[in-house]
Amino acid sequence: MKLMHGVVALLACVGFGQAATAVAEGPAASLLRLEVRPGAPQDPPVDELEALILLRPGTDEVELEIRAVDDSPSPADAEPAPDRPRVSYLEGEGDAYRAADGTFRTTAKASRPGGDALVEVVVRIPHSAIRAGAGVRMMRYTVSGRIGREDVFFASTRPIPVPALRVPPPAEVEIAPVPPAEPTPPLDETPRVLPTPQVPVKTLPAPQAPAKTAPAPMAPPSPEVGFAPRSAPAPQAPLAAPASPFRAWKTRPVHFATNRNLVALGGTPSQRFGDQVGDGVRYGSCTVNVPVERKPGTLDLPGRGEAADPSRHFLILGETVRFLDDAAFRGLVRGADTGRDVLVYVHGFNTAFDFAVVRMAQVVEDLEFAGTPVVFSWPAHEVAVPWPSDYSQDEANAERSYGALARVFKTLVEEQEARPADRRGKIHVIAHSLGNRVTMRAFSILDTLLPAGSKPMGQVVLAAPDVSIEDFTQLQPTIERRSERVSLYFNPNDQALWASYIRHGRERRAGNSAQFLRNLDNIDAAQVETEILGHGYWSAARPVLQDLHLLITMGWEPARRVPTVLQAFTRPQPYWGFPAPPSYWPFW
Repeated sequence: MKLMHGVVALLACVGFGQAATAVAEGPAASLLRLEVRPGAPQDPPVDELEALILLRPGTDEVELEIRAVDDSPSPADAEPAPDRPRVSYLEGEGDAYRAADGTFRTTAKASRPGGDALVEVVVRIPHSAIRAGAGVRMMRYTVSGRIGREDVFFASTRPIPVPALRVPPPAEVEIAPVPPAEPTPPLDETPRVLPTPQVPVKTLPAPQAPAKTAPAPMAPPSPEVGFAPRSAPAPQAPLAAPASPFRAWKTRPVHFATNRNLVALGGTPSQRFGDQVGDGVRYGSCTVNVPVERKPGTLDLPGRGEAADPSRHFLILGETVRFLDDAAFRGLVRGADTGRDVLVYVHGFNTAFDFAVVRMAQVVEDLEFAGTPVVFSWPAHEVAVPWPSDYSQDEANAERSYGALARVFKTLVEEQEARPADRRGKIHVIAHSLGNRVTMRAFSILDTLLPAGSKPMGQVVLAAPDVSIEDFTQLQPTIERRSERVSLYFNPNDQALWASYIRHGRERRAGNSAQFLRNLDNIDAAQVETEILGHGYWSAARPVLQDLHLLITMGWEPARRVPTVLQAFTRPQPYWGFPAPPSYWPFW
């Protein structure tokens, strides 16, 4: 069917019926998948965009706007200008593909006759419709969905070369036979005597007794744990000199997925991404320096104006931060040809991207998790003193992020299912605070996309969920259907959740008490408060980290973790908790 300036094909229209009622409260439409198939400079010279859109009840049509964005990397030695535009659109050719400001723009529509539906839309864009400047090498397509004047989703494709730089397939070349070489004459094997070279004679000084010196430091035994002399290059400048002639460190690779807006092409994740909802999901990876001499649960960072010290501080090694396209991220997740689990961390309110990354490194280090760590960072913004308006902004961004997390979950599931059955791992999830809203609603979408009986997820940990009890009760069954075990870590003394309770009109939060639902393990963390709010126990309290190690790494159910870590309670219904600390505390 030809619509406007592109060719749009409605390839699939599948009704969900009752299965979609769990996600009816979300946006009127969600973009579940966006792929691009770049065409070579040959017939037909077109790019194909394929989008999978979920239309909710009451939504019959979504208008799609397609733009083209410059995604060329900056030169390695170039510093980003502070006033440079965040997005640079490519120009369009011809009235049909040209917006009022001269940039490329085209539209299409996704519609269906009625009822809940998945609509697959294909838009074909001719290469002649895009004009890229001389310095443009890479580009992306962005797709925004609108209903009337309301934006319902926004996403972008992976980077692709601009059409002018795409290499056509090599033409077949007929290779002429090579004539046989003429025989070479035999070598003269008569030995020849060369004159003896004259060597100048030098008088050597008398030997001196060797001085006693310390042996040279040994080379690092492995790339993950190393010892370097004081003069070795520091992982991140500026660095304070260590207290001893040697410095010990570990490094942890951390992968990330985010729907934050892109603001720069270099620097740490917080420097590359902002605190607004961006154009779809972007992937990347980095390496985190982990201090060796530290207590489990501690996360020491350089203070304001303090020099970074890798022997004491968690640090993101800036030179290791890199973007990954969809194929590269899938390859990392699929990993080696052995069974390998994935652990996904979804952070909460008032959390910077960099802090989420180093927190993930600390947790996987303390859990001794040997699989693939993935941080999903939604657009929460970090402020020193959060105000109610800051919380409202994060709440709004959380509600706009669960579709992106569902896409990440689906990608992880597809890559695990692509491996041999005997070598598949499980996908574990830890969600904290407001991140539980993103996670639980993402599961409600994932539940509609998986076949009946499929349980690709492993352990799902809902820590201090800032979710109303009503929503928690409605959404938890979708997680239970798709995972091996669901665990709720709650604290009746969690002051952050009591503040949320007041803000939401005294609507009780699920993280303040046990929720006795089917196949839900309730873990009371009231006895392990580590700070005044009682909200960050999941990553800072050593007993909780030991319990998470037995749960995620070993797969033990709560009854087996008694009395090693937990103790059992039977009233009003069975649940578990941590023992009370000793009645006295040493002062040395």
